[in-house]
Amino acid sequence: MYYSAKAKELLSKVTISEYLREAELLCGQEQKRCEERLHRTTVTQVRQTCCRVLVDDHAEQICEDAESFLINNQQEDLHRLFSLFSELSKESALMSFKVNILKRYIERSGLEVVRKFEQEDATKNPEGYIEALMQVRNKYFELIKDAFGFHPLMRTALDQACRVFANSHPRLPELLAKYTHFLMSRDKKGHSSSRGGIGLPRSPTSLPPGLLDDTLEKKIENISIVFCLIDDKDVFKKYYSKFLARRLIKGISASDEMEILLIQKLRDICGYDFVSNLQKMLKDKMLSKFNNAKELTRTVISELTNFPEQDCSHHLANLVKVKVLTSDGDTANPTYGLNFGFTNRKVRISAIPNSPVETPKAIKVPTREVEEDRRMSLQAAIVRVLKTRRDIHQAQLMRDVAGILANQFVPSTTAIKQNIEILIQKEYLRRHEDDQTRFLYVA
Repeated sequence: MYYSAKAKELLSKVTISEYLREAELLCGQEQKRCEERLHRTTVTQVRQTCCRVLVDDHAEQICEDAESFLINNQQEDLHRLFSLFSELSKESALMSFKVNILKRYIERSGLEVVRKFEQEDATKNPEGYIEALMQVRNKYFELIKDAFGFHPLMRTALDQACRVFANSHPRLPELLAKYTHFLMSRDKKGHSSSRGGIGLPRSPTSLPPGLLDDTLEKKIENISIVFCLIDDKDVFKKYYSKFLARRLIKGISASDEMEILLIQKLRDICGYDFVSNLQKMLKDKMLSKFNNAKELTRTVISELTNFPEQDCSHHLANLVKVKVLTSDGDTANPTYGLNFGFTNRKVRISAIPNSPVETPKAIKVPTREVEEDRRMSLQAAIVRVLKTRRDIHQAQLMRDVAGILANQFVPSTTAIKQNIEILIQKEYLRRHEDDQTRFLYVA
């Protein structure tokens, strides 16, 4: 009764910041008296009771003012509030602060950044947009570290809020891929395109030892953090693979080490299958340095490169024209060989036809291609779940499938149901005779 009356008196006279200091002081004094006069087993219970009366019973009123602590960056008050809430036997007050105050405030802060760049067309400044998102995320990451000691609930609030505002821009996967391309490319003079002290001379293929400095690694780490927030990771992969191919073909990659480091981070997040094609692209680039065959027919070259024979013929003709290769003149299936006597006064020659001017359409990810990949992934996930469980309710099946595909994209309920029906037609599964919401695996 005493502390209940004391709490009402204090709340009517002082600010919430001052009230939390008084509550912390009163709890400390009560604990000290218990330690002097009572058995140690009762000390914790008495302190929790004191916190419940002073804090939990007035949690709603306290939380109403807590947002001002975030606005004014009052970390000491936030830490005190968090410490008192953490002492309660139930996490209801802490959950209320997490959901109603912290998460919503971070969401609003991030959405303000998104709206600003939507007005300015973020596609023209992807690096500015991604770095602005990271500034918001890093600001509250430091707050949670300093004020809340990385408590799991607070860290979850940060992750959920960042995911909401990051994915509110419909073109986030494309913007992140463009930012990555900007960071990973070097200009015609051999300098990195990236800013912030990274614009040092680059060799065409790799960085000198030690040049992969902390600043550059931090930027790559930021890419992986934003990638974790993306719902449609498969769309990012489509854009990223196209930009990676462009860098490798044109020889404008700032560093092999940078490319490998980022792909390793993507693999750590999504697994080997997600990056297998990307790793193969880098491997093919490295293997191309060690070709030993002196002569090959056009058909063999087409098979080895997996290019259409017509395209091979077109490009090989250009190499013969500049005398890098020789040809036996056979019109049906000519044999090409290296011209070991080739010389040219130019340091660099061009034997590749001029590429057409690139437009946004040229790098547009085919929607049909993404949809087909998603359809196959959905069906594979559904079959995997059914094969494991044999008998499963529809709601559980949809949750399990969404969990399996979470690292690639967020499947819609409609898409899962459509693919369930397709698999029923293919006789991979069937509905239960007595319960149409249950599915059985067909061996």
